Amino acid sequence: MKFSKFSISLAILSLITFCNQCCLAYKDGEFPGKGSVQAWHQAAVFLRDGHILQDNGKYDEAIAKFKAAIAIYPYEPAAWGRLGNCYQDKKEYALAESAHRKATALNPDDWMGWSDLSRTFYFEDKIPDYKAAMVKALSCHPPSKEAAEIQGSIKDIAKYLSEQKDSAAKKTK
Repeated sequence: MKFSKFSISLAILSLITFCNQCCLAYKDGEFPGKGSVQAWHQAAVFLRDGHILQDNGKYDEAIAKFKAAIAIYPYEPAAWGRLGNCYQDKKEYALAESAHRKATALNPDDWMGWSDLSRTFYFEDKIPDYKAAMVKALSCHPPSKEAAEIQGSIKDIAKYLSEQKDSAAKKTK
């Protein structure tokens, strides 16, 4: 069977598009600028496989894939974020927090990374940190639907913290 140059180019373009949408946080389809391009591409395979495993609830296997991706290319925030989400789903919140912090350090302008970190803080009952991460997520300009949800959460958190402060003040009187 012979393949035309067009069909091969189309297959390569499809693969790049898949990786762009599902695997790595490409900026305008470009290499992020750290580490090796080859390592970045190698890590994409593990990241894709981990993503599929995570979506199927196979968290331990997904964690192994994300760790493999990170070992090859530690500069990809999506790998750290997905790793954190797996730990969160396993209720291993300290590990989730660590991974989410790394994701936000690598891409501090990604609202989703801050939202993921805030959720971990919520489960750890770190409510002031939860609020701070939600405020940061909002400052990263999420889509309008998500922005409205985040704003509502911030208002609810502020009310809760105010009530806690008032309750503590009444107890000390």
